[in-house]
Amino acid sequence: MKTGFFLSLFALAAFAGTDVSAQARQYEQNALYVRFKEISSPKLSGTGRFLATEKVAPLQKLQADYGLHRTMFCMRTLGQPILERTFELRFDSIAKIDRLIEELQNDSRIEFVERIPINYIQGMPAGQAGKDGADDPLYQTEYGSWFLKLINAEAAWEKQTGSAEVKVAVVDNAVWGDHPDLGIAPEYQYNIASGVSGNSAPPSNVPQDPGCSNTVNCPSYYWSHGTHCAGAIGAVRNNGVGIASIGSGVTLMGVSCPGTDASGQEVRNGFAGVSWAAENGADVISISWGNYTIAETDRAIIQACIDKGIVVVAAAGNNGYKDNPMYPAYLPGVISVAAVNDNKQLSSFSNYGSWVTVAAPGGYVIKNNAESKICILSSTYCTSQNYRLNGYSEFNGMYYDGMYGTSMATPIVSGLCGLLLSANPGLSPYLMREVLMASAQALDKGNNKDICPGSGVIDAAAALLLQEKNVALPGSFDARRVNRQIELSWEAPQTNNEVSRYQIFLDNAFLTEVESSQLNFTHELTTNQETLYRFGVRALYANGDTSLRACADIFVPVLYNLEVAVQPEGCGTISGTGAYPLNQTVSLVAHATKGCTFTRWTEGSTVLGRDSVLDYTLAYNAEIRAIFSGSPDVANDVFAKASPIRIYPNPASSLIRIEGGETSFYAVSIYSVTGRCLLARNFAQGVKLQEIDTEFLRTGTYIVNVLTDNGWYTEKLTKL
Repeated sequence: MKTGFFLSLFALAAFAGTDVSAQARQYEQNALYVRFKEISSPKLSGTGRFLATEKVAPLQKLQADYGLHRTMFCMRTLGQPILERTFELRFDSIAKIDRLIEELQNDSRIEFVERIPINYIQGMPAGQAGKDGADDPLYQTEYGSWFLKLINAEAAWEKQTGSAEVKVAVVDNAVWGDHPDLGIAPEYQYNIASGVSGNSAPPSNVPQDPGCSNTVNCPSYYWSHGTHCAGAIGAVRNNGVGIASIGSGVTLMGVSCPGTDASGQEVRNGFAGVSWAAENGADVISISWGNYTIAETDRAIIQACIDKGIVVVAAAGNNGYKDNPMYPAYLPGVISVAAVNDNKQLSSFSNYGSWVTVAAPGGYVIKNNAESKICILSSTYCTSQNYRLNGYSEFNGMYYDGMYGTSMATPIVSGLCGLLLSANPGLSPYLMREVLMASAQALDKGNNKDICPGSGVIDAAAALLLQEKNVALPGSFDARRVNRQIELSWEAPQTNNEVSRYQIFLDNAFLTEVESSQLNFTHELTTNQETLYRFGVRALYANGDTSLRACADIFVPVLYNLEVAVQPEGCGTISGTGAYPLNQTVSLVAHATKGCTFTRWTEGSTVLGRDSVLDYTLAYNAEIRAIFSGSPDVANDVFAKASPIRIYPNPASSLIRIEGGETSFYAVSIYSVTGRCLLARNFAQGVKLQEIDTEFLRTGTYIVNVLTDNGWYTEKLTKL
């Protein structure tokens, strides 16, 4: 299989973005992700992550030349098979990195090699150029309460408080767990760089009272980023100290992924931090960083979290871009967050567009029709620098300060997710996202900026009420790609109430409506761009009730066509043709018809193989040939008369019906006489009746294959 290599850059989204290219280092200079093939992958014992490099056969000959470190770090996450055989490999000979990548790629025992992103804090810090919470002194000021009042936090607190059973992880550059308003237990703190539990704080040489002359050149302020996020999630309420937070009462986890630079602007191996949080019981993971590309290994880590039921919340980014998605926010199942000011308008710096899930306070208090210097107040590692420098002397010497960004909006949403899980531990990542969107307050669109249709600013009180809604949803909703189609399927809700119809949505916008008897829908792909499709289906009941949406996301990369021409025509059919991502290895299988024998696969003048099964790695739009000997016996190409399968009408115009009678069938495919697959449908549970739309077929002759318990049946179909 061919291997690939991806250069990725990630940026902390706490602050408005500067030019990414201005950063000195865009990726790790002395580290790579290496994924081994399953048959040759080194094995780890127990739950450990470190493996001696010298024991790994493909690396032994490289160790001396490249200065490979003595151990590698496994990216294992929640039992995901690909990640079990993916390792972070570090080395000393950084000048030889390109040569090392080439050697690894050319080793037949290695499946994949890619570079590891460095995360950067970007841009200017904030401000440059008798009720619940009554005992938190800073909450009572305009600095500490405006953003909580905006999301109706006080009404939510009257209904629900955070539960210590719910764990919310902050994965960031550092988190000062000993902050008086946080008190994170040592067992919930971890440092990815050192591999040591018990402390996730910034390095000990970072001063906590730096007295900076400005915040742009103030490393201690940047090192406070993760601590600030943690306070926005779960600062202790009513403890007589500092601030309040929407998720107060949940158990905080601090995961430090520090860089090697003194400035505090690098965050290294943040996805390893995500993996540690997931492995150690996190229910919610808050990610306040990202950029416009992502490594495949990191994509797999997030998917493992979603599959496990962990809620992942990520920042939409601070470049002010429209419809320019940021990762990991733009991944299946992730809740992406934009930032708003106190007027419910999207902040000037916030990314926006239909791909963004929800908005939350992350910007400013508006004064005199302009963004003031009052932003999100939260806990910090160092004493106040930004607010002190901007004249708010009441914060002098206090470990609280103002920051802005989608980085700050993200932990507020994460804290609300923790609160909702405290009320209903059964909320899945997709249902959590649906509750947040369906209960959101409307955005003020006075600045002509919007997010996902029908969504808006989170409302904590409304979300708590909505999650109690006891109307049954469609079950087992699934979306999967078959060539250039997305096939949706679901099960009827488990209720005695009568469903009148189902409504289907794409990216929160109404797509179509189907009858209650129909439990599937096919969506045709109309673009060949890398796209995340977010589908939903809800049930409308005869009694007037409407369910929330069951949701399923599917990421579709750029697709390339793999076609096979059969020579002579009619001598066989080919399984495996269709549309696939770049570098995917596809198994093509040649099926000879009566009177013919398969001989070889060819591409141009090159013979690719002589076995009827060919593993082909796609590197471009490819058309190869399957060569047969003999002549097709058309008379034997049809079903035996005793076959239980009926395909009618035949000839057909716009529709055919396939009936199995008492026999279930599990797959239907339609081929051209040249062997090209034109349609493929799979039915995991087996069906006995299926209608197939044939309007897309041109006039001519086709071959229909139907898979039953007794094997494949084949019939010739004439399209009028």
